[in-house]
Amino acid sequence: MTEDEGVWEARFASGPNGEEIDIEEETRLLVETVEAGMKEWPGRFEDPDEWTDPVPSRAQPPGPPRTERSNPFKRVDWPTFWATDHDTTQWAIEPIVPGGGRMTHVHAKRGQGKSELSLYLAYSASLGEPVLDQEAVPTIVGYIDWEMGEADLRDRLEAMGAGPETDLENFHYVLFPPRGLDKAETAHSLIEWLDEHEIELLFIDSITGSISGEENSNDAYQDLYDLIGTRLKERGISSVWLGNEGKSRDDSRGGSRKEDLFDTIWRLTRGDDDGVQLKLTKARQSWVGTEGDTRHLTRTGNPYVSYKTVPPSTDSWPLGTMDCAKDLDRLAVDVSAGRPIAVAALRADGCGRRNDIVSAAIKYRRWSASRSKSGPGF
Repeated sequence: MTEDEGVWEARFASGPNGEEIDIEEETRLLVETVEAGMKEWPGRFEDPDEWTDPVPSRAQPPGPPRTERSNPFKRVDWPTFWATDHDTTQWAIEPIVPGGGRMTHVHAKRGQGKSELSLYLAYSASLGEPVLDQEAVPTIVGYIDWEMGEADLRDRLEAMGAGPETDLENFHYVLFPPRGLDKAETAHSLIEWLDEHEIELLFIDSITGSISGEENSNDAYQDLYDLIGTRLKERGISSVWLGNEGKSRDDSRGGSRKEDLFDTIWRLTRGDDDGVQLKLTKARQSWVGTEGDTRHLTRTGNPYVSYKTVPPSTDSWPLGTMDCAKDLDRLAVDVSAGRPIAVAALRADGCGRRNDIVSAAIKYRRWSASRSKSGPGF
C-alpha cells in the first residue's frame, strides 16, 4: 500500500450501498450542527445528563421536554357507584327511549310511520308535554334530518298543533347537513354543535344517511361509533337513530357491525288501528324488556296527531311481577319511587327480587295508578 492509498483509506469509507463517504466532511458537518444547536438552545448541552433529546439534526430540532400525562384507565369507585341512583336516568322517553346516554335504533320499511313517530316524540319532549302517557319536563332536543324538506316538516308540525306562536326554543332542527359523521371533521362539528346548544336528546334520521362510507361497510359504522357514539355516552346524551329496511328483509339495512353499536333496537310496523307496533329485538338493559317484547301505540289525529301507549295485559308481564307489586304495596313503597328505593325495601323485608322483576313491578304499579283514582289495586 502506498502512502497516498493509506491517506485515502483513512479519509474515506464505504457506505451501506458501496458509495464513498468522506469522513472528514461528515465530521465537519456534525460539529457545525452541534454548534448551531448550542447557539439556538443555550444551556441545553451544558450538562449531558440533563439532555432531554438526542443531538439535534437540521431536519428535526429538539422539541420541548416531555411531560407526564394522566392515565386514562380509572377504576370504578365502588362506594360512589353504589351510592348513585342510576335509576334517575333510566328513561329519556318511557317506554321506548332509554336515557343515560344510551343509543336506540328504530328501523322499519318505508311508509310505516317511523319518521312521524320520531318527530312527535322529539317535538313533545322539547315542549315538556306528556309523552306516551308519561309526565315530562322540557328537554333540549337536537334533530338531524337527511330525509324531509322544509315543506314536509311544516306539514307534519302543523298536524301536531305547532305554529308561529309555538315556543320551539328547545327544538334544534337541522335539515340536510353535510354527510360524514363517520369522518373526523364532520363528527367534530356535530359534537361542537351539541355542546354549544347543550343538547340532551338527539334524533338522527337516518343512520345510513349520516355516513359517507359504503352503507354495508362495517368500518364506517365502527368509525361512527368511535367518533360520535362514545362522545354521546360521555356526555350522557341519549340518542335515537332511525333506519330503513331492505325490500326483502326485516332487519335494518347496513353492515352487520351496525347493530352492535346500539343498546336498544326496535322494529316498527304499522298496526291495524292506524297505530304502530314496536318489537324489541335487542336490549342491553334488562329493565327495558326482553327480546320479543312489544309496545303498542295508538295514533289519533283529532284534533292533532299524537300517540299513546296501550297497556299490556296482565299475563304479558314477566313471571313474578304481580307478587312483587303486591309486596311493594304491602310495604307502602310510594308509586313514584325508583328501583333503588324499591330494591332496598324488598331486601330489608327479606323478599328481594331480580332487578328486571322489580322494574316490571314498578311499571305495573304506575300504569295501574294512572288508570285508577284510588291507586294501584289487584
